[in-house]
Amino acid sequence: MNEQICINTFVEVLDELSSVDLQVKLWLNIENETGLISSYTELMENVSGTDFNYVVHQLVQDASLKADLVQLLALLDAYEEPKSYVQCRNDVYIVADPVWKKIRDFAKAIKQIHSVYLKQLQKR
Repeated sequence: MNEQICINTFVEVLDELSSVDLQVKLWLNIENETGLISSYTELMENVSGTDFNYVVHQLVQDASLKADLVQLLALLDAYEEPKSYVQCRNDVYIVADPVWKKIRDFAKAIKQIHSVYLKQLQKR
């Protein structure tokens, strides 16, 4: 397993989790100049994927960051999509969901609080 690829995937997923702007661009394709496309479903598959979990459970050595990431994973695991999303599978309902906003804000706080360690992790 290539650790740098895992770390890059982890960072990309954390960026997407923490940014309403990225979610609107990538999921809803609004003012998307990135050339990338994603979705809530794809993000959740990446969160549950090997790379993200490997970084959280094997590479992150900072106890505080690891605890926050484990808590984030628990929030994501417990997340229940709004009925409006379940009925039509339109990501706009996830982006606007107040519960999702709390998860997104927590991911953003993780990035801010642990920015120094996350930058060091990327330079490994």
